Amino acid sequence: MLKELDALEELDEETAEALRKAGIVTIDTLLATEVERLEAIGIARSVAQRILQEAWLHGNSMFSPKQGEDLIRQFKDRHYLTSGTQGLDRILGGNGFESQTVYELYGPEGAGKSTLLHQLICTASLPLKKGGLGAGSIYIDTEGTFSIRKVQQIASRFGIDPAEIARKVVRLTPPISKALVYVCKYLLNRVVGEVNARLFLLDSLATQFRAEYGTDPATLPERQQDADQVIQALKRMAQITNGVAVLTNHETVDFSGYGKPKKHALGYIVGHASQVRITVQPTPDYLTARVFAIEKAPDLAQESCFLDITPKGFKDLNAKESSKDNE
Repeated sequence: MLKELDALEELDEETAEALRKAGIVTIDTLLATEVERLEAIGIARSVAQRILQEAWLHGNSMFSPKQGEDLIRQFKDRHYLTSGTQGLDRILGGNGFESQTVYELYGPEGAGKSTLLHQLICTASLPLKKGGLGAGSIYIDTEGTFSIRKVQQIASRFGIDPAEIARKVVRLTPPISKALVYVCKYLLNRVVGEVNARLFLLDSLATQFRAEYGTDPATLPERQQDADQVIQALKRMAQITNGVAVLTNHETVDFSGYGKPKKHALGYIVGHASQVRITVQPTPDYLTARVFAIEKAPDLAQESCFLDITPKGFKDLNAKESSKDNE
């Protein structure tokens, strides 16, 4: 359970009010905020450093030091979000997307990445006992892909009231990459309470960075730094809310001749920042089939599954469940 700011003895009422107005309402959201940001909302650096020091040592914080039983309990407290398919849930460890984790989903245009995000909006609204998070979603839309009609189509498949699902999602549309950074770092914690969000979706990470920065090597450090800040902010929100973050990324072709010819966009910084990377690829012999494969994960095997994309989202492709099963 998130601990309120009132638990901090070093925090006076004036400072607490300034934090609340900025959307910083818990110890964990305070710890996810830089000193410079606290100064920008009118808190003196010495005061900011003092309250941050106390917050770091607070035992009930997500980010405070953990060991032994506390460390085990923190992992046991994680929840799982079903994808709505047995195949994808299986290769994700058996139960679906794990909370407190950032997932990167990449593949070519039209592979179905956005469709999966729309499906997760629906499954996230399901109660915990049905594989959901019992919560709403925030959809950060940089490509104009969000469709409430698609969400409602998929919702009916899961027995969710199509009229109700629209009330459980907030759509944010940052127009440029700098706005995307601001939204993720400073705005998410202010709108999360509007729908009790525990699912954070970004579609897509690469769009604005590739359009604005191009291939000029001189702009690479700034582009990489901003992209990393976006992912780190999503990761913090997933940790703070015990929720799930999923971002889509573009597929790019590597002509160097080293490694895989098709890779995720934005390079090694994004490669390190995402915790689990999944590729999604069309199949040449079945138009609506897609191959989902775990490319990188700290504790998952590199398995794959076949899913069928339909007007009501992804379903299991029973004819060929898993590439591993057919080796």
